[in-house]
Amino acid sequence: MIIGFLKYRTPRPPRRQPRRAFMAVTQLEMRLAPATLVSPTDVTYLDVHNQQVDVHISQSVFDASTINQVFRFSSGNVNTSNPAPPNTVKQQLQEIDLTQLTTPSDASGASLTITISGSPDVEVGFINATGIALGAVKVQGDLGGIDAGDGVTTPGLASLSVQSMGQYGTTTQPPGGSLESDIQGPLGALTVVGDIDGAFINVSGGIDGSDGTIGQVTVGGSLRGGAGNDSGEISASGNVAGVTVKGSLDGGAGFGTGEIYTGGNLGPVQIGGSVQGSGGNTSGSIIAVGDLAGVTVKGSLVGGAGDYSGEIGSDVWTTGSVGPVQIGGNVTGSGGTFSGTIFAGGDLAGVTVGGSLGGGAGSLSGAIFAIGNMGQVQIGKGVQGTAGQYSGSILANGTLAGVTVGGSLSGGAGSPSGVIIADGDLGPVQIGGGVLGSGGVGSGEVGSFRGNLAGVTLGGSLVGGAGGSSGGIFANSGTLGPVQITGNLQGGSVSGSGFIFGERITSVSITGSVIAGQITGSGRLTNSGAIRATYDIGAVKVGSLVGNSKNPVVISAGGVASPGATDLAIASITVGSSKVSGSVSFTNILAGYNPAGTVFNAAAQIGAVTVYGNWTASNLVAGAGPGPDGQFGTSDDVVLGHSDYAAISSQIGPIVIKGTVVDVNNAVHYGFVAQKVTSLSVDGKPITLTPGVLVPVDTSGKVNVYEL
Repeated sequence: MIIGFLKYRTPRPPRRQPRRAFMAVTQLEMRLAPATLVSPTDVTYLDVHNQQVDVHISQSVFDASTINQVFRFSSGNVNTSNPAPPNTVKQQLQEIDLTQLTTPSDASGASLTITISGSPDVEVGFINATGIALGAVKVQGDLGGIDAGDGVTTPGLASLSVQSMGQYGTTTQPPGGSLESDIQGPLGALTVVGDIDGAFINVSGGIDGSDGTIGQVTVGGSLRGGAGNDSGEISASGNVAGVTVKGSLDGGAGFGTGEIYTGGNLGPVQIGGSVQGSGGNTSGSIIAVGDLAGVTVKGSLVGGAGDYSGEIGSDVWTTGSVGPVQIGGNVTGSGGTFSGTIFAGGDLAGVTVGGSLGGGAGSLSGAIFAIGNMGQVQIGKGVQGTAGQYSGSILANGTLAGVTVGGSLSGGAGSPSGVIIADGDLGPVQIGGGVLGSGGVGSGEVGSFRGNLAGVTLGGSLVGGAGGSSGGIFANSGTLGPVQITGNLQGGSVSGSGFIFGERITSVSITGSVIAGQITGSGRLTNSGAIRATYDIGAVKVGSLVGNSKNPVVISAGGVASPGATDLAIASITVGSSKVSGSVSFTNILAGYNPAGTVFNAAAQIGAVTVYGNWTASNLVAGAGPGPDGQFGTSDDVVLGHSDYAAISSQIGPIVIKGTVVDVNNAVHYGFVAQKVTSLSVDGKPITLTPGVLVPVDTSGKVNVYEL
């Protein structure tokens, strides 16, 4: 199917493991009292908001010999006198560097808390505990970043709890600062009361990355990316238990911005706002290399100009499965490839979209796509394809349980676009509006390539477009269940637009008409306003069959033998009703012909045919060919040369035409042709049939019944 398209997707760059080195800051001796070393576990200072801050570590590691290397302020130092005077100088804490302790390993397992006496929150630039496994770290304010973990001791950081991260950029840090946090080994839990704004939390560990895990992640505000690569990102090389972001997930101009990424499995994800991609590749995305338990987004999923921006799912190069995905608003693609997309490298449990599904200019944008099987998909409003290939589409490379669309399914200029397609079985499809083809080849289609399609119900019309194979319902290699169309089946201006096809078709019911497409140029149209089956079609009910002199409506089936019984290709055809006088004009109803329109089966049969209106310039044929003159209803009509069961003869009937039979072109003959016609009545009058004799049905003698 479409799996070959994935060759265009480039692998994600590996997560980097940079180590930072801040520029040394010369401490200035102050006459007034700066920060104070209160004890081996506590340092206090007066922050820029003139409030007392206490830095407490659970193990006795602070001492006078190294305290001014461990604590770095924008100005001033740490007073080590005893007793120390009260703090009277406002200072910005730029860094706590535990690697400068007399014995850094003594801090292993220690918890660190930074608290204030009032509000607003404190601003802390950076905590450097590289090579040191820490316990719980809590900052009653904003933290620019933290390094922790030795890659050996578990956890690397027991937990991190802050008010916000990255709110002030690097302005609270020494020169050369960074908003990247690197944790070597597991991070037990991450709790951010407010926003993560441009900060990058990167957790890694283990030879295969499996030790780089994160427990539950809770962000009370939004997770925002920016211009720098990986800004506003939470990344783990291993598993993540789950993520809750009460605000929005917003990508930026840089790569991997506004992103939740795991190299392992990702537990349930809940986003209180929207997921918004931007110009950076993979911006505004939720991706797991392993399995993704499920995602709930209360707002919309929106792609951007970057490739894979606004994407939810498992990484394309794996077989990770994705649990249920619920989007409260719209899913909208944009210019980036895979932008605004829900994707599973393995199975996708199911998708519910409260609004619409819309593609963009990027290929596979605004799409729901699984390499494996897909559960039920529900779209509250419409599905719209656009210029991008497979844009605005629902695609399963395996089976697809079923699809419900509240509005219409509309194709676009992309080839294909605006489609619902499964490679395997496709369950029931219900569309509140119509299925509308457009300029893209294969646009506006519902079908299965290699399985069965349980059935399709349309509240509107099935309309072909300017692209070939547009506006279609099909089961190429299986059974097509009941098709119910409230509007019309309308052919387009190119071959194969506006059609219904299956190896076998259970039944077709069209409230409106089947209308053949009009030729706008030279050549001829085929399957533009057509219903075809390789083997058989059940009951067909339509309002009218409306072809034209250059392109007739076609209903055809090859037939399939039931030894000793029948070879019923078309079970029955009803045109109009007792309340609506439907008519047949410029139509070919053919049994014994394959989908390409060539001879197939001399034993094919058609059941009862009832037309409540007139019959004009049309053919009704079973198991017969037109002979050398190319016209039915003439003496050179022949029995087809091949039969799938020689003991069965072709047959039609009974035939009831409640109106008149008319030939509008005296140069062309039309016929009711089979080896046996059980009965024929026109305008309430029975026609006497004689085997082997042309029996005129109209006054011109150009429309005949011929029992071969």
